[in-house]
Amino acid sequence: MTQVTDVLSCQLLTEQQTAKVMGCSVALLRKLRSVGGGPPFVKLGRLVRYSQADLVAFIEAKKERAVANEKHAEVEMEQERAA
Repeated sequence: MTQVTDVLSCQLLTEQQTAKVMGCSVALLRKLRSVGGGPPFVKLGRLVRYSQADLVAFIEAKKERAVANEKHAEVEMEQERAA
């Protein structure tokens, strides 16, 4: 599938829906769009939409980083105990 077909085959969420899913404000989503670091978005004229699949992938990627940080902290704790 092409990128356009991928977008059309999934549900597009509004800013309000995306903010609710992420547990943040619409203002924060807008800030993340301007400075980077937020989920991928689609701009349709003046409308901004978020692909449900992209949002899930974005959240999962953030979750994996948190798990990686926990593992890093565990390793550091083990090293301190061994010293």
